[in-house]
Amino acid sequence: MIKNSLCAFFWTLSLPFLTAQTHTAISWKERINIAKNMQAQGKPAEAALQLELAGREKSDHPELLFEAGILYAESRDYLKSAETFRTIKNDSARFPDLRLRFANALKQNEQYEEAIREYLSYLKNYTGKDCDLATEKIQDEIAGASFALRQSGRPADSVVLERLDGQINTADNQFAPIPFGDDLLYFSATTESKTRLYRSQSVNGAWTAPEIPQSIVLPPLVEYCNGAFSPDLTRFYFTGRLTEATKGEKKVSWRLYVVKRQSTGWTTPLPLRDYINLAGAKTTQPSLFYKGNKEVLFFSSDRPGGFGGMDIWYSARDLGGGDLDFETPKNAGAIVNTPGDEITPFYDADEETLYFSSNGRPTMGGMDIFKTNGYGTHWTPPENLGLPYNSGADDSYFIKNKNRTGGNLVSNRRFGKDKSSSRDDDIFAFFAVAPQKSLAQGVVFDADHTTQLIDVFVSLYEIKGKDSLRLLSALRSSDGAYRFALLPGKKYRVEGEKDGYQTGVLEFVSSDRMKREPLALFLGKNALEVSNRSEVANKEAPMHRQETASLVLVHNKSVSPAVAKKNKTEAGTVYKIQLVAYKIIDSDYRRKLQLIEGLGRLVEEDVEGKDLKRALLGDFFDLENARETLKRIREISFKDAFLVKYENDVRVR
Repeated sequence: MIKNSLCAFFWTLSLPFLTAQTHTAISWKERINIAKNMQAQGKPAEAALQLELAGREKSDHPELLFEAGILYAESRDYLKSAETFRTIKNDSARFPDLRLRFANALKQNEQYEEAIREYLSYLKNYTGKDCDLATEKIQDEIAGASFALRQSGRPADSVVLERLDGQINTADNQFAPIPFGDDLLYFSATTESKTRLYRSQSVNGAWTAPEIPQSIVLPPLVEYCNGAFSPDLTRFYFTGRLTEATKGEKKVSWRLYVVKRQSTGWTTPLPLRDYINLAGAKTTQPSLFYKGNKEVLFFSSDRPGGFGGMDIWYSARDLGGGDLDFETPKNAGAIVNTPGDEITPFYDADEETLYFSSNGRPTMGGMDIFKTNGYGTHWTPPENLGLPYNSGADDSYFIKNKNRTGGNLVSNRRFGKDKSSSRDDDIFAFFAVAPQKSLAQGVVFDADHTTQLIDVFVSLYEIKGKDSLRLLSALRSSDGAYRFALLPGKKYRVEGEKDGYQTGVLEFVSSDRMKREPLALFLGKNALEVSNRSEVANKEAPMHRQETASLVLVHNKSVSPAVAKKNKTEAGTVYKIQLVAYKIIDSDYRRKLQLIEGLGRLVEEDVEGKDLKRALLGDFFDLENARETLKRIREISFKDAFLVKYENDVRVR
């Protein structure tokens, strides 16, 4: 899921925004030629559209749709990729890795439950020689998707994430943020296939139009990519993309440069030593901090001696020495680095914590942000930051501001109405809020009050004025449940969106009582959808606003009172899923548990008359729900699991 170039993550090419067009006069063969030209120009999304249209016209050529799905994924349009693969997903005999690509697209579109099913289907039918390696990789993908499902149901924390306004974020790529004080931001942006350094100032809460700093003059043939200031702000280190012509061919390299602030301005950029900028290797994404009397440089590189892909490396120089006199770089080690890619390091010297992004371990999507404590080659096991920092998309360039009250990160995630595409990178700000006083939590239902909707996009806005909304958070809920932290006494708006339904809206003022009273959000079907399904003719389903309803919690899922009454078991009756009976816990048992985390509460009980314990998942008050969960558990890990009935806490089988 890693991209191919280096300036944003690694890339410098901006993907132009795709505008839907009608091409009724073009034959399917002509579309194939157009697609080839688009690919040659570095425009995978445009090529994908042409191949998709050609494939839908010629249904006997599924390879066109297969290639379109690949190109949509390359352009990071996960939704279109998943939709395209879905149309041919049963043709996996012809395309052996189709189900895997489909699963990856679903995962990055945050359709985690379906992604897990597709991963399992792919693994079940996999016949390659590297079966063990494929199994390990797929299990990592499933573990990442399972982690994401657990995150969506966890209590909201005290961090708010917001997308910077349109002065900074556009349809192009914005990345590599550098907070300079509380109200000045440097960042990179790619326009017309060229990356430049920009800066913008926050004035009364709004960002000014970005401008290009004129004080740093780049060397000839060098294009700016990303950078970082030294802790005392007297030096600026940056990645330069150098393009040279060698025997008629272009040669591109990524090197680190440094400029120094003087009374007359910034000095001319100088490349770091050749043992830093190793020939033939990509060297990028610097991050600086002080440790004792040394300045330490972290960076990302694919130089020899690593663990595969891009790795995190570090070097140091004496503060009293020369500006270029860094030591020979060292690899951060196997705890941090993987056979995948580790990029965009940021080291918090106060916490002694390294933040970085990786796709070489279980993630919620592509690149996720991780943290680890330590220094050099001695680190604690990396921890996935989870929500709201990570998403199903690619998340990177985590950096804190100087006073450590917040910071920035970069993501191509979709983000409510503010960002409907995942094809471009935007800069987000995160900041701590006051300790949680209120909580908006609930479930999205159909307007009939009985059907809990799945795969719903839920957004939280703060109402700032009569016509002013500020997006605070957005999530894709696989089971229709949502949960947001609130500040007391403020006016909020929750919106639920799903294809085929009207947007559901709730507006309310937060209060402490909301901790105890869930909010139900109801979506009415669109008139067209209702008519097509022969449910209601020429009549829109009602949309309910600002309603509340009591919810009955059933195995980490909420259902309406009507559904609960319909499926209710006898009084005092519950169901549990027995996973295994064991005497000693081994590593295989722990790994299987990781795969099903989030499906229920793990309980243990002694087996009478034997030196054994039972591991069970429960409690389930709805038999159908228990059966569905049992089926999923058998597919994922515990193949011999079975259902057990309890009456008044007594096991009756």
